[in-house]
Amino acid sequence: MNYAMDAVPRNVDMAGIKRYLEENGRICSFHDLHVWPMSTSEIALTVHLVVRDAAVDNDFLLSIQEHLHDRFGIGHSTIQVETAMARNSCMLEKHSCG
Repeated sequence: MNYAMDAVPRNVDMAGIKRYLEENGRICSFHDLHVWPMSTSEIALTVHLVVRDAAVDNDFLLSIQEHLHDRFGIGHSTIQVETAMARNSCMLEKHSCG
């Protein structure tokens, strides 16, 4: 039923994912976090990350993707990166970083 409804799979630790993102020193905040099943065996995630500095590189993104895969079983993650310095960087963002 969850698969048909694109609901968060029962085995996904959403609180753990949120905690991981909140505790990452380079991430100021995040929004629009969505997790859903792509199939009966693959899970997808999208998230907008607001980072403290503009120096984001592939290693930063890869480390997040690897952690999401290894710790939470997320096989397909799409990450949008925004900087805290830019005002109105995303029309979906409701909160700003201090």
